[in-house]
Amino acid sequence: MKKVKRHIIFIIIYLKALIIKLIKRKKIYFLLGVPWHGNMGDQAIVFSERIFLKKVSNKTVIEIPSQYLMWYFQAFKKLINNHDILVHGGGFIGSLWPEEDKMIRKVLEQFPSNNIIVLPQTLYFTEEDRKIIDIYRELVDNCSNIKICVREKYSYEFALQNGINNVLLVPDMVTYITKDDLGITTPITRIKNKIIFCLRSDKEKNVSDQSIEKIKKYLKNKNIYYIDTFENRTVYPVNRKRNLRKKLLEFSDSEAVITDRLHGMVFAAIMNTPCMVLTNCNYKIKGVYEWISNNSFIHFVDEEKDIYYVLELLKENTDCSYNNKTVRESFEPLIKLLGD
Repeated sequence: MKKVKRHIIFIIIYLKALIIKLIKRKKIYFLLGVPWHGNMGDQAIVFSERIFLKKVSNKTVIEIPSQYLMWYFQAFKKLINNHDILVHGGGFIGSLWPEEDKMIRKVLEQFPSNNIIVLPQTLYFTEEDRKIIDIYRELVDNCSNIKICVREKYSYEFALQNGINNVLLVPDMVTYITKDDLGITTPITRIKNKIIFCLRSDKEKNVSDQSIEKIKKYLKNKNIYYIDTFENRTVYPVNRKRNLRKKLLEFSDSEAVITDRLHGMVFAAIMNTPCMVLTNCNYKIKGVYEWISNNSFIHFVDEEKDIYYVLELLKENTDCSYNNKTVRESFEPLIKLLGD
């Protein structure tokens, strides 16, 4: 029964894409690898990609979800043919998330002659991943027209040092949007003594339990609420904005947010909520933080000894307003690349 349902959904995706292709002809982008899972950080990325592309390009975007692309790759390969390709951004180039990495490598391998733009990514490889790095270098060299956008300077420097050329340094896509893009316009009333904890429990977790206990002890007179940016549900394009809007509102009414999730940090910034940002297992949070560090109510903790200092700073952040004017200017290289 699951296979039947899957095939029906594939037919719907394929026919919709085919109709758009026949109508728009060359004025389209195929956006490959978009998520349908419940990671609202990833959903925010694709939502932001669509907002961005609508503002800077007159081409129609056709989304192909990651799992269906892999299940029905040959069918989609014929459909895409020689059209321009965008690869959904995020943090999955490298060894951390192997299934998503496999998808992007297959796209580069199977479409060497297409115009390809990989939207802002994090590159993460361990010392044992030399073979994978060599594969990427060869794949990129074999592509006739490719640009890989990376979202922090650490990935950018890593790529160049390892001979992976054709890279652009561009911010994480979610830093581009504001709450207005989600239709959030009503004033938010903050709940006194409410503190949000949004913390990882997966392979990217790096914060020690002892550090979390220190923070909780310091906040013992506050009311702590636990949320996550992951929802155990399927999020289709039709309900993406509604689900994302609901998630961002969870970051809006507290006195502060404590998080080690990259998009927990960005969601807090967008919703004008003071935030203490803890590091994860790689450099992506610190790297993206550097793009929005002009917002003084967002505080990155690089070392455990700074936790209490930052907790004190959070008390001083009473007038917060997300300013992404500077970070939007940093998308200019990508805008030029997309120039129609």
